[in-house]
Amino acid sequence: MADFVVTIYRSIDDAESCWREAERQADLHVYQSFDWLSGWYKSVGVAASLEPCLAVIRGRDDKLLMLLPLAVERSGLWRRLVWMGGEFFDYHAPVLMPGAADRLNNVEPRAILQAIRLELPNVDYAFFARQPASVGEQANPLIDDSAIRCTQAAHQTKLVGDWATYYGGKRGRRTRHNDRRKRKKLEKEGLLSFIVAEDAESIDRLLDALISQKGVYARSLGERNILEWPGYREFLRDKTIAGLEDGTILLCGLTLDDKVLGVQWGALHRRRLYSILASYDAGAYSKLSPGEFLLHDLMGWCFENGIDLFDFTYGDEPYKLAWCEQQTYLYQGITPLTVWGGVRTFPMQLTMRLRRWAKSQPWVTTAYTQTRKLVHGT
Repeated sequence: MADFVVTIYRSIDDAESCWREAERQADLHVYQSFDWLSGWYKSVGVAASLEPCLAVIRGRDDKLLMLLPLAVERSGLWRRLVWMGGEFFDYHAPVLMPGAADRLNNVEPRAILQAIRLELPNVDYAFFARQPASVGEQANPLIDDSAIRCTQAAHQTKLVGDWATYYGGKRGRRTRHNDRRKRKKLEKEGLLSFIVAEDAESIDRLLDALISQKGVYARSLGERNILEWPGYREFLRDKTIAGLEDGTILLCGLTLDDKVLGVQWGALHRRRLYSILASYDAGAYSKLSPGEFLLHDLMGWCFENGIDLFDFTYGDEPYKLAWCEQQTYLYQGITPLTVWGGVRTFPMQLTMRLRRWAKSQPWVTTAYTQTRKLVHGT
């Protein structure tokens, strides 16, 4: 007999009371809070035809152990169990109650998933992306030796002291000199301002710039702009408006007179800023590094407002590596739950392991980068 009991909620609203109560003491990332989940699902999940599957795991003593914000989605000929939030959420993880990892230490992730499947007989496999190995100080019960490390990591930096001291410790004398020179050139072009959205008009202005700038960058790489998918603009706008009231969202930008040179959209949670979306204008002023100066001003704002950790989230972009002294490895779990599911998961696992190998070979990475530049003219 299993040491745990699974309860499935097929409606987000039905799980609200349990979810909010758990949040008060659980280890979790901002993405797993009820407000994030419900807002994302109503704007994006519904448009993507996802079926909510919110799994609540309790011990045999009825003590709450963890909550899993999952969904069922159609993928070709298969139905799979995935984390809610999809590609937009940088961290996917359970909501862990104090001591939950110890209680579940001897429970295999597959056993948890099979127990969930008993309540969802039409699910073929589970695909869990971007999972950290720990949540708070607790080990993630859904990660074992079969998990495949993602090709990129998430990166963070601790904000200690004040901005001037921190900046001086992160940037050498020559770099600071070049920063001052570039900033002066920008200031000569017009009024350079760091602005924080405070009303609907400024929200719309910055979101429009963010989505447009992200689109230009995505197209230059031959990639999709996720912010142009159905529901995402509505989610960002609704979340930002709500965040102005409760202090959980920060939308800011760097402007030159009436032109928006760069935008940052992030979440504030437990003295941590998650820098979730960042963009800059690739036009005439791009050589003067407006995105870098927006980051400077944003970090300065964090120091002034008591933020202890700046989280650049997922991605190995070089500018992140220059700031960060710590990183978080993320993992993908692929688990067949039926024989038919195994037909799909075997090639998926093989492909992910090949990608992981290719990432570790500099010559492969260089060849891919150069080929993409030739194809897309960048």
